[in-house]
Amino acid sequence: MLWIELAMSTITLYSIWLVCYGRLLPGISLGILLQFFWITLWIVTDQAGIVLLDLGILCVYVKRIYDLRYCDG
Repeated sequence: MLWIELAMSTITLYSIWLVCYGRLLPGISLGILLQFFWITLWIVTDQAGIVLLDLGILCVYVKRIYDLRYCDG
């Protein structure tokens, strides 16, 4: 389990790095995918308290994708 969490954390950091350095669409898309993985992990391991936080982060990613597609240009 530790290796799964370390791998997912590393990929999550890469997603954040992409967003910070201007690669918005790939970074946000990767972030959305990872949030689904994180939420699944928390549900499977019965750590439901963290699910609410990850659902909130997922909403932020989805809103940014919407803004990029329909509002920013």
